[in-house]
Amino acid sequence: MTKYQFLFEWQRCPDGYAIYDLKGKEINDHPVVDDEQSWGRVMVARSNRMEIFNPFDRHAAIQRVLQDKKNTHGYLDFAKMYGLLSHPTEPESISTFYLVASELRTMFRYYDSGNISRLEKLYNESRWGKNSLRFEINDSGSVFVSHNPFTLRDALWVEFGEMVARGENHQVCAECGVWYMPDRQRRSNSKNVFCSASHSKNFHNRKIKESKEEKKIVLSDG
Repeated sequence: MTKYQFLFEWQRCPDGYAIYDLKGKEINDHPVVDDEQSWGRVMVARSNRMEIFNPFDRHAAIQRVLQDKKNTHGYLDFAKMYGLLSHPTEPESISTFYLVASELRTMFRYYDSGNISRLEKLYNESRWGKNSLRFEINDSGSVFVSHNPFTLRDALWVEFGEMVARGENHQVCAECGVWYMPDRQRRSNSKNVFCSASHSKNFHNRKIKESKEEKKIVLSDG
């Protein structure tokens, strides 16, 4: 059976990013809800320093992180952690962040609700997901097809498609509320899932403590 590898490196500026209008003026006051004026602005790295890394090693559910960003403040937070979307060093339009985040929200809404036909149409109509494929055979004779997306925006799309093809999905930790990719998919009768064994332990210990406190209150009222 052919296996898939996902090979991707990107760059981020450790000094952060700033927002500029079309006249080259830095904008520090951003509205809670972006408007057309905001969409015309660009995000630029604050310095030439760049860190090379794999964003998916930093967060396996990075698509969920971006889908939750809905304004310039959120896009700045995302870029600070994962870099720009279309090019590691060139200015990025805020409208690009808005468009990618919006389409991710729509795709996840279709996927999470099981509407695969709508998901298929939207995914296939997208112009994103440009990718270089490599056919490789390791020393043991195993065959691999390696994905090498060109940009972070492309990588988000390619990895999303692979996730759907594998029948996997991100889940939210019941303890910390963070999206993560589980090693095993959630059982149908499982009420809660956790990103780590320690969070599972913390959650259940707290529930036991809360249950004991509730029993004490009931007994005292009686």
